[in-house]
Amino acid sequence: MKSLDHQICSEAWTSNETIKNHRELCLTYRGRFSASDDALGAANFIRDKFQEYGIDNARLESFPMPAWTRGTARLEIIEPHHAVYPCIALPYTGSCSVELELADAGMGHPEHLAEIPGTVAGKALLVDDRNPPAGPGLHRLHKYVHALSHDAAAFLFVQNAPGMLCPTGSLAFNHNEGLDQAIPAVGIPNEIAAELREWASKGKVRIRLTMENNLVRGEDYNIVADLSGPNSSDDMIIVGGHYDGHDIAHGAVDNASGTVAVLEAARLLAPLRDHLNCTVRFVLFGSEEMGLVGSYQMAEQMKDAMDKIRFVFNLDCVGSPGRLVMMMQNCPELLDFFTEQVESFPADIQVADHFVPFSDHFPFIKHGVPAAMMVTPGSGGRGWGHTLADTFEKVSQETLMKVGMHTARLVLRTAMATDWPAEPKDRGKIAKMLEDLHMRVLLEHEGHWDF
Repeated sequence: MKSLDHQICSEAWTSNETIKNHRELCLTYRGRFSASDDALGAANFIRDKFQEYGIDNARLESFPMPAWTRGTARLEIIEPHHAVYPCIALPYTGSCSVELELADAGMGHPEHLAEIPGTVAGKALLVDDRNPPAGPGLHRLHKYVHALSHDAAAFLFVQNAPGMLCPTGSLAFNHNEGLDQAIPAVGIPNEIAAELREWASKGKVRIRLTMENNLVRGEDYNIVADLSGPNSSDDMIIVGGHYDGHDIAHGAVDNASGTVAVLEAARLLAPLRDHLNCTVRFVLFGSEEMGLVGSYQMAEQMKDAMDKIRFVFNLDCVGSPGRLVMMMQNCPELLDFFTEQVESFPADIQVADHFVPFSDHFPFIKHGVPAAMMVTPGSGGRGWGHTLADTFEKVSQETLMKVGMHTARLVLRTAMATDWPAEPKDRGKIAKMLEDLHMRVLLEHEGHWDF
């Protein structure tokens, strides 16, 4: 194994391939927003890179996808004062011109909605992207569904950090229903929320929200390529991440960083195919930012072969300087295995048991497949992600090189293991875990609760 490590590490540290690929994705295919021309251009670029690196059968696999196009968005306070505030539409929201009373929903938990005087119905809810220190940690999508359940008429989502940045992020959306299901929703800066709350402390506040956006039926793509050797079994490891971002920035951390790290792992492993005891499938998923659409598509496509998937490595936001964290997803029996591998490198990688249901490993987790989300949290939180500040110069190129290199080493060890310690997951226990994590209502709304 030492000689294989030497081959991987020496090639990783004497190449600038990750830097070149990252610049290309960020600057030429800016944002790579779902179902856009930039996304298709990036998909072709990624496929060509897999072919260049010698990965087999590199291909684009299409799937149906509502194609949303951003237009204009304008937020005004009209009572008791008049002012125009910056905002951006949240993907899936349509066009509107409405005047509504504003209600402060705080962090947007059910108990916070219950504290709003009078009824929530017909009002525009102001909701923070924060959670109580004691939890639970509800996602934007949870909060939006709670707003819908109270018949809110609009959803104003607040950036949790200062800097006059508007956050974006898609709304919960059921792809089996009509295109007009979303209520008007915008992202607003932290400072603007503070001003609106100051006016609200003086009495009733009314706002006007005007937007023009477009939503039609379209398609997007997963990029898939396989690496196997003469001794590879029918078992499979998936190494992936999403290549799409948002239309307002480069999507440099989220997730051009994960994309180029997957490409680098593929490049480093290609010469070592003879050592693989199972197939390694590399997948760059489309439309993750629109509700894990590409990974749900692939999980459905592979549903009869889930027992053959040994493990899923999901690289999402690995461009911040600092330590690589391997967040194990509902597979505590593999903590010791991966901890031992990391200690044998050695490498500064934290192996932790921390479940995250909002990235591309999740559709496979639902089927009982063990997985890890690979991330470099940096200073914690989303950081620049989902704002116009997620640009290429903020990404640590040294971190990208390390992540690609260490991912290749971990994948190789996983593919060479002859006594795999993972346990089959009971679907009933998975359902119970998801209910405990407040996921059922959201998944039912999206049409993804299949337990």
